[in-house]
Amino acid sequence: RAHPREMAVTAEARGFMRALPEQRPQFSAVRVLNNFQKIALLVIGALVVAGFASNWTITLIAINGLFLAFYLVVVMFKTYLIYVSITSRRELIFSAEDLAALRDEDLPPYTVLVPLYREAAVMPRLVESLESLEYPKDKLEVLLLLEEGDWETVRAARAWELPPYVRVVMVPDLQPKTKPKACNLGLGMARGKYLVIYDAEDRPEPDQLRKAALGFASLPDDIVCLQAKLNFYNQRQNLLTRWFTTDYSVWFDLMLPGLDYLEAPIPLGGTSNHFRVEKLRELLGWDPYNVTEDCDLGVRLAMSGYRTRIIDSTTWEEACSALGFWIRQRSRWAKGYVQTYLVHLRRPLDHIRALGPGKSLC
Repeated sequence: RAHPREMAVTAEARGFMRALPEQRPQFSAVRVLNNFQKIALLVIGALVVAGFASNWTITLIAINGLFLAFYLVVVMFKTYLIYVSITSRRELIFSAEDLAALRDEDLPPYTVLVPLYREAAVMPRLVESLESLEYPKDKLEVLLLLEEGDWETVRAARAWELPPYVRVVMVPDLQPKTKPKACNLGLGMARGKYLVIYDAEDRPEPDQLRKAALGFASLPDDIVCLQAKLNFYNQRQNLLTRWFTTDYSVWFDLMLPGLDYLEAPIPLGGTSNHFRVEKLRELLGWDPYNVTEDCDLGVRLAMSGYRTRIIDSTTWEEACSALGFWIRQRSRWAKGYVQTYLVHLRRPLDHIRALGPGKSLC
């Protein structure tokens, strides 16, 4: 039995799910390596094998030296990012007076995408978080993106008394079965001027949408994305969650503001990134074949001449507290970063021309 507020998926929105790999396959991880990259990897592998066959000691020293040099450069660059983050406050900060001056009637329509998969248990908490958003509900559109076949979550959504501004969208069971594919469907159906993604367990600060709307209204049109900070509400649960919290605090409070200062590409977080819908559709949304679709979108956004700013608002998430889950999550992130790196270096000269020599190295 369909939910009374279940939206019919339009043909246009359905086609948007795989728009990037079909229309701009050169920017999609549907095929990670091109022929040039395959040949280059084979040549590098052959040189390493030949080096070991000739003199394995010198080869090991040379490889170790290269890794150490790379590590040194990365550490120096990150130190510089921390320095500029501390000395040059780059986050967009809005005072209580600025927010109070916003009249509800002047706020634009806003779409919130919430992709759900096997998350029936969080439905009550999700509705509570959505209700706490300080945004006029008549201008708020929340799309719950439910996967066909995930009947437990579907039944939970259909049984729950959802607020009138919440709509249910059934994501067709097509490959690849990924979060970015679901978000692309939501993007194709969004009616808001701006759009944000939240995960099921997210607890955004109540005024975050108002801050983002005020930020977009006061910034030039080339600012296409506003990335909120992420952190964890269960940071003291165990040692792993403490480490995870430290990692996120360094990344969102020190690294990303530094990249913002340099106007370099910013690898977006998987949630709480706010977009201008028109520009996001122009970019064809997310790559459904990239497992870190957020990082990839941040690079494509910069290569298209657009920019991302960091907004001083936090979304609280649940840090993984189990080692096995943490390993799987980190492995996926590492795989996605490698995917993104290989995709955007298929044409290294085009990449450098789009970003400039300095920013392309970031």
